[in-house]
Amino acid sequence: MLLEWRYMRIPSTKLQNAIANMVANGGNMAKSLRDAGYSEAIARNPAKIFTLERMEAFRNTSVFNLDAAFRRLNQLVTARRLEHYCFVDCIKDDVEQLSDSDIVSMLEGCDYKVVKIVSSTKSRIAYYYANDSSAQFRAIEMIIRLFGLYPPRQKYLVLEQPLFSLAGLRNRVEKEGSEVTSEK
Repeated sequence: MLLEWRYMRIPSTKLQNAIANMVANGGNMAKSLRDAGYSEAIARNPAKIFTLERMEAFRNTSVFNLDAAFRRLNQLVTARRLEHYCFVDCIKDDVEQLSDSDIVSMLEGCDYKVVKIVSSTKSRIAYYYANDSSAQFRAIEMIIRLFGLYPPRQKYLVLEQPLFSLAGLRNRVEKEGSEVTSEK
């Protein structure tokens, strides 16, 4: 990709801080701009600062710490959050109740790590760690932003005159001197 000469130079310290903050806080561009010292107007529209060309120029400098970025991405990808599920005990005597080991094996089969099961007279609550999908989504967004994987923006052609229209055909026929009939 050809870059303009102004993007080939080393990014400013302010921009370096903003990108480092973005890596540190999980990809929140507005917060990273505010922390780096940019104005609120710029923070509301981070696309002005985080352009594809600037991000590419920053990645090509020695200032970019790829190890820190990958450590943060690894934290986000492997992030888990504490969840719980309530197993209500059945009142009927002929129905077999789930034991604690059954609950643990069922949840571990879904790749959840069971922390604790609290029993009461009518129910049991299982506390477990589940994958944090929002953190994993932020990691994917961060990868896309850092490495410029968004597709290029579409450019629309605005034509002064459409390529073909029935009204244009009628006007052309009338200019040539032919008669136009409007039969239905």
